Amino acid sequence: MACGVVAVAALIGLGSVAGAIEPTPGALTLLSTSTSGTKANLGVNGILSVSSDGSVLVFESQNSTTLTSPAPATLSQVYVKDVATGVTSIVSAAADGTPGNGLSWQARVSANGRYVAFVSRATNLHPDDTNSGEDVYVKDLATGAIALASTDSAGVVGTGGFATGPPRVSDDGNVV
Repeated sequence: MACGVVAVAALIGLGSVAGAIEPTPGALTLLSTSTSGTKANLGVNGILSVSSDGSVLVFESQNSTTLTSPAPATLSQVYVKDVATGVTSIVSAAADGTPGNGLSWQARVSANGRYVAFVSRATNLHPDDTNSGEDVYVKDLATGAIALASTDSAGVVGTGGFATGPPRVSDDGNVV
């Protein structure tokens, strides 16, 4: 496909949600788009994750400047698409909405669609991030809060080693 854009099959039953993207059985619907429907200009890559009811899609896009406004730095970022409303938002951003200043990837959404765990090299997502390595974060999509999860039980930040795989997150966001 042109520019590496990935078509995501939207073959999920959403019932009668007002304003929902209602897929036609057997048809493909491009969900990796901005809220206005503009496709990612430089493609979608990496791991896709979908909530258990299919209402929330999490994806990564590298160097895309068309998915959210303001556009993040030209780095791999994590995005969420609310399939019911069509709204696309950046996940790999600080609580104040500032996009991450480093690569973010390996995102997983909780089964209930509220929490997203992901790996990032960004140093501006959380004030307790004191290393320049890879860290695991959990974003609460309902509140916008972001937690640094790569700490020990006393809250001491890890050394920023390398993530060995995508993190998983419980429905309540407390277990990663």
